[in-house]
Amino acid sequence: MNCEAFRRAVYALVDGELPAPMRESAEAHLAGCEACRRAYLSERSLRDRCARLAVEEAPAELRERIRTACREAGGSPAAAALPIADRRGRRRLLRTWALTFAAAAAAMAAIVLLTLPRVRVRTAFAAEHVRIVSGEVRLTIEGGAAPDFNDRFCRALGYAGALPDLGRKKVRGGRVLRLSGRRVGVIVCYCSGRKIDVTYFIAHTGDLNLAGMRPVEMKEQTFHVASGGECGQRGCQVVAWHAGGWTYALACKSTEEIALEYAGRSAGVLPRKE
Repeated sequence: MNCEAFRRAVYALVDGELPAPMRESAEAHLAGCEACRRAYLSERSLRDRCARLAVEEAPAELRERIRTACREAGGSPAAAALPIADRRGRRRLLRTWALTFAAAAAAMAAIVLLTLPRVRVRTAFAAEHVRIVSGEVRLTIEGGAAPDFNDRFCRALGYAGALPDLGRKKVRGGRVLRLSGRRVGVIVCYCSGRKIDVTYFIAHTGDLNLAGMRPVEMKEQTFHVASGGECGQRGCQVVAWHAGGWTYALACKSTEEIALEYAGRSAGVLPRKE
């Protein structure tokens, strides 16, 4: 396995989803390639951080709802005392128990699936931006002028939509990361006018949770904002918006007003600054 093949397989390797032969090849490559080893450790560190962000204890009310659903699905306790006179009776009782267990499991699964904790996007995106700006993260998609960069980025992400309008910002590069198993595209730009880095994120709308972010209306477009302590990084702003089945977001260290201006221009609701 060479470096290019390893970079395509690194997310599956980190998530433990790589088939055994490919995993052995990837591990052999890791043993002799320091650059890919650093990329692997960086991705694993990000996964572990996101996992910690996503863990929330189920509230007492939810736990009681699950217990109640299981009790209600379990039927009458008297069913356990039914006489077993022959094989047919035993089969009927076993079938009753199986259906009871399946109903209880389905009730619990339905509740759990609806309330599974997900990554708090506002904190994960802010943390990723800080890691990129500090040089902790290596960008695997080389930057450059559009449309060359756009084509390489869309192929890596498997993305067929329109990229946010980056204006005159210089594209430093990009990468594809995973948050709770979802693929998220990352584009890193540098705004020479204000001398700040701006990190853009792109993912399917259904894959991301914007809970806890404040809605802000601008020209009939709703943006979701988290600032400073709301996103876990002092001075950092995260702004997200939906368009065409995708969720776009940006993170930068600036004021909320500047971040919303960037988001408005990128979403096309504010005129591009010439």
